[in-house]
Amino acid sequence: DGTVQGSQVMLEATGVTNNADANPQITAVGTAGEYVVTYQGIDSNGDNSIFVQKFNANGTIQGSQVMLEATGVTNGSDLYPQITAVGSSGEYVVTYYGVDSNGDQSIFVQKFNADGTVQGSQVMLEATGVTNNADANPQITAVGTAGEYVVTYQGIDSNGDNSIFVQKFNANGTIQGSQVMLEATGV
Repeated sequence: DGTVQGSQVMLEATGVTNNADANPQITAVGTAGEYVVTYQGIDSNGDNSIFVQKFNANGTIQGSQVMLEATGVTNGSDLYPQITAVGSSGEYVVTYYGVDSNGDQSIFVQKFNADGTVQGSQVMLEATGVTNNADANPQITAVGTAGEYVVTYQGIDSNGDNSIFVQKFNANGTIQGSQVMLEATGV
């Protein structure tokens, strides 16, 4: 009927109440009305990290907020999270880009269980054959109903120009097959 349900919830980076939080994304999960919000915020080290919070169907917070950072790097900026629900049991996946251990930007992908806890290990994606250039602007979508998903992003390829890369994942969060590189036809 368009009326507000419950109370508004303010999300802030864990332990930091005086810095900028930005780029929120939201997705519905499961079939009972639950949802998840992800955003970037300045963490207690002073750099941007990705934060993920699950909500109950009544709008109350479920569990603890999760902070994601590039694998092995806790002082680099992690930016522009994207989120999608996968399957029908309430699982979801977050992707973003951040500074990796080589000092360049890579794409990071983390799957979550239906209860809001991290599932498995975070996966790092980089342009095929290039581990020292900027990868950015990831997008994610679920495919089918079994929990599989696909991540796409732009990255600098082995010729030094931007190309589009696509990677499919299994329902358990592991990589399926090889990454595909797309370029403009004839260029």
